Amino acid sequence: MARAGSVASEKTGAFTFLEVLIALAILTGLAGVLFTSHATLIRARGAVRSLEESRFIMAQVAVRRWLGAAPDEIVEEGQEGWLLSYEPVEMDDGTNQTVWLEWIVSPTNRPSQSTAFYLKAGA
Repeated sequence: MARAGSVASEKTGAFTFLEVLIALAILTGLAGVLFTSHATLIRARGAVRSLEESRFIMAQVAVRRWLGAAPDEIVEEGQEGWLLSYEPVEMDDGTNQTVWLEWIVSPTNRPSQSTAFYLKAGA
């Protein structure tokens, strides 16, 4: 029995507005963390795919050089979406001097992700 002048507290089992706001804040924080990690994963997957494709292009260049194709011919044909260039580099090991070609492969949309490899100039 409730006394006169006192407020009877009835528990209905529902959540208060403050509890709902706290739950929404926690869920928003979790969603933000998950979205950030998912975006990082997507960027990393793109970088790996780019690296794999550049390795394939490097293998094509090596085979074409082995078969006797001229470096300028390889660069002219190129690969769609990729920048391909080479530069002669002289290396001296003390007894003899060898000229190598430094090949640089990079995607046109991300030139900072370039990959370099060396082939002997006369090969």
